[in-house]
Amino acid sequence: GRGFLYSLAYDRQISQDIAVGGSFSYMMTTFKPAVVETKVQIVSLPLYMNYYFNQGHHRFLATGGLNLFWFEAKANLTQQASETIQGQQQSDNPVVLPDFELSGSGLIPIPQVGIGYEYKSRGGFLARTNLYGMYAVGAIVPWAGVSFGVAF
Repeated sequence: GRGFLYSLAYDRQISQDIAVGGSFSYMMTTFKPAVVETKVQIVSLPLYMNYYFNQGHHRFLATGGLNLFWFEAKANLTQQASETIQGQQQSDNPVVLPDFELSGSGLIPIPQVGIGYEYKSRGGFLARTNLYGMYAVGAIVPWAGVSFGVAF
């Protein structure tokens, strides 16, 4: 869907043609290229509106909204890099390595648009597939999403 590999979402139909909603997604990952280890946590909160072009069990839609990304990142020397540097020092001239840590956090609002197809069965099962685009860093970043749920 709109989040990363998973998200929890709630849509509210406000008319036959329009629904509004929001979702939540969380991701934590670690990168260890070369000598720096970076831990990143990201919370994604998309707020959106869907416009349905037709009614019935098979519906086509356009969607748009704002994806709020909160992130926190911390980077420091890997244990292996620290041990390697310490092992290469000459014993008569030791160098004390300072603790190396960079960190940052912030909230980034990113506009999001999409088009898609939705199937809603009589029993309430819902399946949706969308093509999305986000405007980030001066470019449109595309991706596809699939959602499953229950209408009640």
